[in-house]
Amino acid sequence: MTISTADNTPRISYTVAQGATQTAFAVPFEFFADADLNFYVDGTKKSLATHYTTSANAQNNLAHSSGTTGYIHTTTDNSITGATGGSTVVITRDIAFARTTDFPTAGAFDVDTLNTELDRITAIASDLEDLASRSVRLLDYDSEVSMELPALASRKGTVLGFNASTGVAEAGPSITAVQSLADVTTSINLLGTSAVVEDMGILATDANVTAMGHLGTSANVTAMGLLGTSAVVTDMELLGTEACVADMAILATADNVANMALLATTDIISDLNTLADSDIVEDLNLLATSTVIADMATLAGSGANPNITTLTANGDITAKTADGAILKLQTTHTTVADGDVLGGIEFSAPDESDGTDAITTSASIIAEADETFAADANRTDLVFKLGDSGAATEKMRLTNDTTNGPELILTHDKDGNTYGPQLVFDRVSASPADDDRGGQLTWKFKNDADQTTVWSYIRYRFTDVSADSEDGKWEFVSRVDGTSTDALILTGNLATFGGSLVVANGGTIGSASDTDAMTIASNGQVTFSQTLIGTDLDISGDVDIDGTLEADAMTLNGTAITTTATLATGISNTNVVKIDSSSVADDEYARFTANGLESRSTSEVLSDIGATTATAAADEATALAIALGG
Repeated sequence: MTISTADNTPRISYTVAQGATQTAFAVPFEFFADADLNFYVDGTKKSLATHYTTSANAQNNLAHSSGTTGYIHTTTDNSITGATGGSTVVITRDIAFARTTDFPTAGAFDVDTLNTELDRITAIASDLEDLASRSVRLLDYDSEVSMELPALASRKGTVLGFNASTGVAEAGPSITAVQSLADVTTSINLLGTSAVVEDMGILATDANVTAMGHLGTSANVTAMGLLGTSAVVTDMELLGTEACVADMAILATADNVANMALLATTDIISDLNTLADSDIVEDLNLLATSTVIADMATLAGSGANPNITTLTANGDITAKTADGAILKLQTTHTTVADGDVLGGIEFSAPDESDGTDAITTSASIIAEADETFAADANRTDLVFKLGDSGAATEKMRLTNDTTNGPELILTHDKDGNTYGPQLVFDRVSASPADDDRGGQLTWKFKNDADQTTVWSYIRYRFTDVSADSEDGKWEFVSRVDGTSTDALILTGNLATFGGSLVVANGGTIGSASDTDAMTIASNGQVTFSQTLIGTDLDISGDVDIDGTLEADAMTLNGTAITTTATLATGISNTNVVKIDSSSVADDEYARFTANGLESRSTSEVLSDIGATTATAAADEATALAIALGG
């Protein structure tokens, strides 16, 4: 697409006749992206995607990144219907001032891309020209003069003016002064009507002039000053109609005059003055339409599904809708920083007669930003505050920690030996029974089949609800092999484990007075620091007893031993033989001594029995044979 430099006005207007509906508007000038277009309806800028979409050419689906004419289409429920007297639709182009293509310094490049970039630059220049032509500017033949605005401090509260000699922009009269002049001009205009002038002619008779003399006292002049305001003059004209005169006749009864006397109190007059504010009168005019009155009737309805019931006898407010009523609290901050309050609810007793702490904020719930907000960030804490002695302070915070996830933080600010933060489960039952549950903490998590599963919970159960005999137990339940299993049961002073009890290496088990009565080493060996007492001891392996063995009842090889047994040693019948040597070695022989058995080597045994070795015997035999002449 190549933009024509001869006719490239980036603006077009349409008129939608009163009551007519239109959903598509042609864009005769080229654009490159949806965001290049501005869409106005009766001076209100509409939002892309929310109120309208764009399309290229007439086919409604062609890309326009290379520049093309096209259409704007209103979205569903946002079609343009002409208002009273018709509606004006304006479409303008406003391309972001930026370069979108970087061409190579050498070699070939895409001509189409170059044309698109040149078209974009031409379009931007056209947009700027359109903007300049609609701006405040000097005429070509005017002398050069600065059109800069006066400084902020000097132009505040003033109207813009131009110097009588130079034409330079300057701060003019104050807005207040201009408004005052406008009010006076209104009063002058009221008096300057033909009817008022005629009335003045009637007043200018001798009799009336004489009467005016009587009226010209200070009191009457003051009263006339009150009556001579533009508002009063306007009211007199309204009252001077035949209809109003007729109404006055109706009002001139004794009862009505009495009612007027009731209304003529300072409080009621003060209230009427309050209501007579221009803003309030304007609001009343807005409310006084048939549509708004119908809506008020709907809101105040008492049918099957009223939307709002306000101010009951107790001052309560109830709101309900089909989708659930929402109380929305918002902030006007355009840049929300960490710690900013988004909204809150406060509770207090401002009429408390004791005053001081009693009338401060006793409780509040506040939404507080937990980070600087951005397009992808709005982390917020919910803060709960309670009063004690003075204004309410933070007691609980619900926060969404970026690492750990949601956290519930309880805060306790008391000094000394007092309770810390408490999480209380209070089950109130009119008919408690054994085995009732007192409360539960539950952990849920999804498995790899996307199934939400209860993985673990801690629960308290009331096992005996009898007065003065109350008992209960803790149940620690964990999921094992897909089944909820009792991991630990605490009943009174008893702990029951659903599986093995593992103690850390070197860990101990004991009592308050003997904490290491039993120690478990890293290799599993158990050491007892006190006497081992039990009804039965069944040991399948070896038993090594270094000290004295004492037993009240013992069975050896099926024979019961019921009395204390003493073992005698030495060389005697029924005695136990013991080793009587300190140098026992392997492959040696034993010899009885007076005390037991001692170890004897081979040479010692040969000596003991007067024998010799085989080698020595052979040598002796050889020597004997030689001696005998053999």
